[in-house]
Amino acid sequence: MTVITTKAASAVPNFCEGIQYFGEALPDFETYGATPAIASGNISITDATDTTAVYQTLLAADALRYLTLQITASKASGHPGGFASQAEAYFASLMRTGNVFPLFPPDANSIQVCYNWALQTKNKGIVITASKSPLPIRSTFAQTEKGLIDGAVLLHEVAGGKTVVFAVIGDLTLIPVFEAAAFLETEGIGVKIVSIINPRRLYRPHDTAWDTCSEPDNGFLSDADFEQLFGGDALIGVTGGAAAMLEPIMLRSNSKRDSFAWKRGETTASAGELMAFNGLTAEALTKRAIELVH
Repeated sequence: MTVITTKAASAVPNFCEGIQYFGEALPDFETYGATPAIASGNISITDATDTTAVYQTLLAADALRYLTLQITASKASGHPGGFASQAEAYFASLMRTGNVFPLFPPDANSIQVCYNWALQTKNKGIVITASKSPLPIRSTFAQTEKGLIDGAVLLHEVAGGKTVVFAVIGDLTLIPVFEAAAFLETEGIGVKIVSIINPRRLYRPHDTAWDTCSEPDNGFLSDADFEQLFGGDALIGVTGGAAAMLEPIMLRSNSKRDSFAWKRGETTASAGELMAFNGLTAEALTKRAIELVH
């Protein structure tokens, strides 16, 4: 995993200037083994082995005003990816503060919109997690803008006798989900694929301490809108990282449901093999979806 240099939001006046930081990579996974480097403002931490300590330091800096762009290169190239999962679990727990917003753009279009939104915010902890792999464009700028407000966006929907909803975090994980959807549709099963971009928005207000923040953000998806996005006969949460990120959806959904998440890292030749090692395959998703609707 490569962690890109982080900058204080106030130090970057606009998106055009800020976009240059996409290429400002520090020594990466391949260079330092499992010891990525992280920098934030005048803080520089290299050879970091304690994930929690690193991110506590990062988030404590300047009262959560730093923006992090986290590129999960390790998973994309078949490396273990353990560090990324630990980091996601840590940020998932911080969502309940009400002021930490992990973002998961589903494609390159969405990355740009998420980054632009992050640069314009104040007093928030924001982490953008994305893959370096060349992946299909599945969303428009407008969809991500709406997804940042609602927490998620509908990418694909086909009606059927019964409906399976895939609630997906991440970009690489969409590949097996779309493959599973194609098969389910041939069996007459309806499918909705929902990309979770801003999971903090999907909590219920009382799940978080949003009202204790100095600049409180009370933006949460309503029950009616949640049902419109995630309502179906069965729901499967899918993430290539920590299952804790799926908590907001699992708390609110009344459907029969299950989750597919990262289990452990392993060195493989490709991202597909690594996901298969963790059970994130179209076959496994299809099998579980059929079990849930019958």
